[in-house]
Amino acid sequence: MMLKLVLMAVVVVMCQEAQSTATPPFNKTEVALFEKNFLANINTQCHGCVVASPSKSSPDYYYHWVRDAAISMNVLLSAKGAAAFDDMKAYVTWVRAAQGKKDPNGIDTLGEPKFYTSGDVYDKPWGRPQNDGPALRAIALINFAAAYNNETYTRETLYSTSLNGTDMGPIKRDLEYVSHHWTDKSFDLWEEVKGHHFFTLMVQRKALILGADLARDLNDTGAATFYNSQVDGISKMIRTFWDGSSMVKTTFDCEAGCENLDGKENNLDSAQHLGALYGGTEGFFSATSDEILSTVEQMQQVMKDSYGINGEDSKKGFSGTTIGRYYPDHYTGTSTDASFKGQPWFLTSAALAEVYYRTAGMVQDAGAVKVNQVTQAFYERVGIQGDTNNSDAFDKLVAYGDGIMKRLRYHIGCDAGYFHVGEQFDAEYGTQKGANDLTWSYGTLISAMGARDAIH
Repeated sequence: MMLKLVLMAVVVVMCQEAQSTATPPFNKTEVALFEKNFLANINTQCHGCVVASPSKSSPDYYYHWVRDAAISMNVLLSAKGAAAFDDMKAYVTWVRAAQGKKDPNGIDTLGEPKFYTSGDVYDKPWGRPQNDGPALRAIALINFAAAYNNETYTRETLYSTSLNGTDMGPIKRDLEYVSHHWTDKSFDLWEEVKGHHFFTLMVQRKALILGADLARDLNDTGAATFYNSQVDGISKMIRTFWDGSSMVKTTFDCEAGCENLDGKENNLDSAQHLGALYGGTEGFFSATSDEILSTVEQMQQVMKDSYGINGEDSKKGFSGTTIGRYYPDHYTGTSTDASFKGQPWFLTSAALAEVYYRTAGMVQDAGAVKVNQVTQAFYERVGIQGDTNNSDAFDKLVAYGDGIMKRLRYHIGCDAGYFHVGEQFDAEYGTQKGANDLTWSYGTLISAMGARDAIH
């Protein structure tokens, strides 16, 4: 009972406390609370699977989404290091079994977006294939191989030079799928439209870069050469998404779901900065590249005044803004409503804060603020002019990222208690909406705070 009272007191303080920029938006105790909730969705009662949310109705998210799981396991490994190894091994076991399942939907199992917690392929109508999942999973498992640093385990369990089905191991199997299917159209990360997507291509490119390095280390030189050759083609296609002046587009060559493009025709989407965070590399559409910073600014201009809660939070003294997937977004969290205009999401907003933290780190490392015609509006939003000194620019970027995170903290604390974080929050009132305890939401909060810690 005493513990419960203490936690309730923390929530009350959160709701009343708002706007100081002198301290981190979440302290270590608070981060530990949502890390606990994050871990509750990983490797529990399903032998290595990761549930997207414990919610089983309105909406039913109690499945292992390949994309969500891979992103989450990569966050877990990054945050916990060796302490994550047992969970990573369980995840590997689950993945190996799932990859070998017979597909009931007439496609390659590796293109399936989600599975039952039993490991069986989801067998009802859905947007498929979704080709970002194998790439993200390969990234997570390659990072695990590097962190675990056990060549015997890697060769026997993760990656074999064989080209014979499951004998390849889960990493090579995913890499082979990516390298032979990146030119295919697939459904986007929001599972709504089929086409060629910036997000998907970005994570595919990174998976093959990392995969080529791993293959070379394991003397699989033919595979390394082939993966690198595919990287060149992917890079060329990705560059066509940049409009040359102010924004990265999100989708080309839409084939299915195009009749529901209201809100997507401006091609501004949180998929851009998520794609940069998960798939960007130094010098190529990283989260701090001119192209992504300019796109982030364009997106904020669209969304800042679209949700009444942003204005209300600003009145409370919070800097920053919160954003949804795109605007208008007709998904309410439980259904699709043509009259609905969308609401902020925790994961997209926390990822936005991470962009600001990473940009502050770039300024810190470079010892210079690089403001040009493309990035001018991004920097001016936080009060940075071309002649701003580095220390001041760093502080302003961090403060803006903190403002975003403190907005999220306010709505988490006042609405949910105990740091349970859902999918979305109401555009006018700030109450949580959609799936409760969304694993991906927790992951982006943890990742953003990790980026902040890295520069302090």
